[in-house]
Amino acid sequence: MPTGYTADVADGKVTDLQGFAMRLARGMGATITMRDDPWDKPIPEAFEPSQWNANKLEEAKAERARLYGMSDAEAQRAADAEHREWVQARAAAEADHTARRQRYQDMLALVEQWQGAPEGIKEFGLEQLRTGMDFDCGRPFKFYQDEPPTDGAVWKAGKLDEVARDIQYHATEDAKERARTDSRNAWIAQLRRSLEPSHD
Repeated sequence: MPTGYTADVADGKVTDLQGFAMRLARGMGATITMRDDPWDKPIPEAFEPSQWNANKLEEAKAERARLYGMSDAEAQRAADAEHREWVQARAAAEADHTARRQRYQDMLALVEQWQGAPEGIKEFGLEQLRTGMDFDCGRPFKFYQDEPPTDGAVWKAGKLDEVARDIQYHATEDAKERARTDSRNAWIAQLRRSLEPSHD
């Protein structure tokens, strides 16, 4: 039975090495991003690096500039706003946690009282509910433990530390992406050269 790489060879649509090799290339690291593209989509002469980390790097630098330009009063207002949002989000999450646990417990009670159930289904239901409850809300509520600072200067310093880590991370990842793209492009160039007719 032909594979996706050999189907067009089997039915006669691909009869030359170049056509077959370019199909094979889609299963290799350099063109793996094309694995789900239609077979007739040509492999580009060169790939472009993803701009995701480069864009995130620029966003982080802009955020750093915004933070440095922030007055003490603005930092205090931002810290207060973030803290208020955190308190509200924590309360909502805790209420959801409690309600979810109660729904599990209510259903557990119903299943435990179930009479005349076919063999195995009651036990299976209990197991599923206990496993789900343990995963979703079996432990005491512990989310939102890291309360944001209420002091504007402390808040700003923390945000600057955070953005410095983001800048370092995205700069490193962008450099890796560019190196990977250069390597992919070199591989594609070598593939194309290897398929050129020999002039001996």
